[in-house]
Amino acid sequence: MSSPFETLSRRERQVMELIFASAPISVSEIEDRMEDPPTNSAVRSILRSLTRKGMVKIEKDGVRHLYRPIESTGTTGQRALRHAVGTFFQGSVTKAVSALLASPPTEEELARLRELIDEAEERRGRRG
Repeated sequence: MSSPFETLSRRERQVMELIFASAPISVSEIEDRMEDPPTNSAVRSILRSLTRKGMVKIEKDGVRHLYRPIESTGTTGQRALRHAVGTFFQGSVTKAVSALLASPPTEEELARLRELIDEAEERRGRRG
């Protein structure tokens, strides 16, 4: 399943990043946090587009509209990562992890990776 992020423009991705980081967020807050922000009407147009694409939902707060992502960052990130592994690493988790390990992880990260590998092996053993 492909990610809806594949179809987003640069500005739409910028707005989504702000929404993920700060939801719920208003139009004026988005404008304040963007580098070189577009006009107010352009931000509103981007938000309408993201709503039509099923990525953002709107909540009313008095007269203000607040925006939230439909999916969590975890769900969206997993989908994007699966797509990246398929596209750039021929579907190989090993190749993807090898690329990520090119920058040495901290001791804490290595310990957590070992735990995750142990958990994956346990799950695999239960299925086999």
